[in-house]
Amino acid sequence: MQLDSDFHPGWPVRQGDILGFWDWAQLPPLQRFGVVITADCDLANGRSEQDLAYLRIISQIDYIDIFWARTQLAKQFKKHLEELTQKINRLRQIKQAAISLFSQDDIVDWVRRSSSDDICDDLSIVDAKERAKSKTHIEGVLKLVTVMATPLDTPCLSHLVEFLGKERSDLLKKAKSELNKTPNEIFFISCFRDSASDEGYYVLLDQIGIIRRDRVGDSMSALRSSTKLAYRFGRLSRTYKYAVAQQFAFLFQRIGLPDEHQARHGSALEKIA
Repeated sequence: MQLDSDFHPGWPVRQGDILGFWDWAQLPPLQRFGVVITADCDLANGRSEQDLAYLRIISQIDYIDIFWARTQLAKQFKKHLEELTQKINRLRQIKQAAISLFSQDDIVDWVRRSSSDDICDDLSIVDAKERAKSKTHIEGVLKLVTVMATPLDTPCLSHLVEFLGKERSDLLKKAKSELNKTPNEIFFISCFRDSASDEGYYVLLDQIGIIRRDRVGDSMSALRSSTKLAYRFGRLSRTYKYAVAQQFAFLFQRIGLPDEHQARHGSALEKIA
């Protein structure tokens, strides 16, 4: 069992406590639930104004809508932008062989400020079939640029459905297949609000929040008449709370730095007289 069956709201705050934020039903998916990740040794000696670190919790369907779909769109954006950059540079060089090449940032800036017709005119694309194809490509990249510029908690599945022209059900099948391998940045927990529900949730190991200890209450009713922001309504069992903490630590231990970081360090050292 993933939750401690003996949890009592009056117990001291401990790692693994499940938080619900007021009023969770009206909040965006990323702001509804969390699980305390602060170590028990720190909590045992902490004061009322102590900051508690927690990991955000999101339902599986919201995770697919917000995170998985955005990842798929990012892949499409990279692919289509690379192809458009190559195409535009090729056409520009046909007009003027010695012209400097556009970077991908240049292309993004161009599709943002110019219509697809204007771009086609500048590239001297006059063939009707090729012009229509180029306009579709340019407008597709613009759509992706717009979506990728939205806040990270923006639902993206509908955008993915529209861009790929696929059925929502087909994309959900793909998402379920990929998530069955469980990416390193998430940890599955079963439903914690309604034992009769079959909705699953993910702890987002890379989504960390902070809340003062004295802003956490022990009941929903206490939130209605106080300055509390969240309430505790459950606790992960020992096995699972330690597993979450372990995977959380493992995720950040695996973070590496790009090669140029060491090169810059070496270059800076050489400048020391």
